[in-house]
Amino acid sequence: MAGRDDISRRRIQKLRDLIAAAERDGAKTGALLLHLTLGDASEIKRDRSVATHEISFKNGEMRFLGVKVVEGGVSVSKLDGAPG
Repeated sequence: MAGRDDISRRRIQKLRDLIAAAERDGAKTGALLLHLTLGDASEIKRDRSVATHEISFKNGEMRFLGVKVVEGGVSVSKLDGAPG
């Protein structure tokens, strides 16, 4: 049985993979928008597997891997603006 940390890390890795796939398909990170559930947003902020270069907070805005993050308002985290 996977522990809570393992589940969190798998969700965070899925977000990394979504962003990487969008970039491979030609998307620019500035054109993407990452909608996170409140739970995923909380996890990404405190999970020790998230490196300091992956997450930033500036001018009241959170970014993950250069992609602007919107917290809440979704039941499942998703990436918008990806080609395809």
